[in-house]
Amino acid sequence: MTIHDDIRESVEVWDKGGIVPTIELGGLGPNYEMACQILVFEILRDYRDVEMSPRVVPDGKEFGEAAVQRCNKGVGGFSGAQVGMAKQLALYVLNNGWTATIKGNFDRHIQMSRKMPVPPPIPKE
Repeated sequence: MTIHDDIRESVEVWDKGGIVPTIELGGLGPNYEMACQILVFEILRDYRDVEMSPRVVPDGKEFGEAAVQRCNKGVGGFSGAQVGMAKQLALYVLNNGWTATIKGNFDRHIQMSRKMPVPPPIPKE
């Protein structure tokens, strides 16, 4: 699996249903995590062409809000914690790239795809 430092490339891989490395945000189950990651990638989509330099922190109330509003209903409503975590990760990635994010001091590496994993059927006895 390739880590795409270019935000445009990572969003493209996500859009095609490819597997992307990321950081676990919720730890509360697959649906909770999927909602968080959807928001991360939608924020990245909104800011993929904006030049950002490290330690530039956009106004916290406005950063990512367009993505929150666009996706909120579709995921069944974000919690404040989900929004906060997704904004934090998206901002970190925008400022530092995916490579630094994945290889940084994070211990919650996961792989995600925009396609919700479907478990295999349980065989009937």
